Amino acid sequence: MSNSANQWMEHVILAGQTYGLMGIKAIIIGGIGWLVSNAMVRYVNTLLKKIDVEPTIRRSVYSVLNTVLKLLVIMIVLNGLGVKLTVLAAVLGGFSISFGLALKGNVANVANGILLLFSKPFLVGDYIEGAGIAGTVERINLLTTRLTTPNNQTIIVPNESLAGATLTNFNTNPTRRIELIFGLGYNDELASSIQALTEAIQSLNGVLNDPPVAIWLTDFGESAINMSIRAWCHRGDFLEVRHGIILCLHTTCRQRGLSIPYPQRDIHIIDSTPDTRAPLNPPRI
Repeated sequence: MSNSANQWMEHVILAGQTYGLMGIKAIIIGGIGWLVSNAMVRYVNTLLKKIDVEPTIRRSVYSVLNTVLKLLVIMIVLNGLGVKLTVLAAVLGGFSISFGLALKGNVANVANGILLLFSKPFLVGDYIEGAGIAGTVERINLLTTRLTTPNNQTIIVPNESLAGATLTNFNTNPTRRIELIFGLGYNDELASSIQALTEAIQSLNGVLNDPPVAIWLTDFGESAINMSIRAWCHRGDFLEVRHGIILCLHTTCRQRGLSIPYPQRDIHIIDSTPDTRAPLNPPRI
């Protein structure tokens, strides 16, 4: 019994020394690897800032690189503990296939997220419209894009929906054109009225002089001669300037005695009551 106990103790001590040293080595390697990976990620992030990479791309690169390096450190630590990486790779391979099949929709979102980040159809802060939604872009992630609507609601949109949709970006150009359809009565004098309206709109705050305000007659309507009014403004002033133009049109027409026609119809009522009076000369039988 004493020999068996001594042998067992020797095995325990030997195993403790062996695995203890392996554990200490793994902890040291893991700690150093963790610090090195953090330093590398910070260095890459600083480098991307210096070369003026978009914040959304920078965050995505930071997240992916940090994850990859941490996984690499974990694999090195497991190898130091004696875990066979070939077996681990086979297990991870089978798990990744199952995981990929379960999340194939998210894989498509990630692919489209990368496409959006590098093609840059819109940036953070842009107001966009597409895929049945509209709002200001707050954040672009690998899976989704977060928008804030004008009434302060948050919309989370899958990147696959945005990448496959027709998008309108209202912030691409610094200026926007305001176009309104307006009508004057058939009895109004057109030439002088158009000149007065043009001068009144051009004098408004926020309306740009280049390109100048343009008013074009378009067609003969049922109740008015229609015209297209076009004016340019800075994109941030669009709603305010459009409001000012509508108010200016109404005020100018009232001051000059111009009519603003509205749709109207003349209705002629035909008496269809049957005539029950007897004929003057009844037919002979």
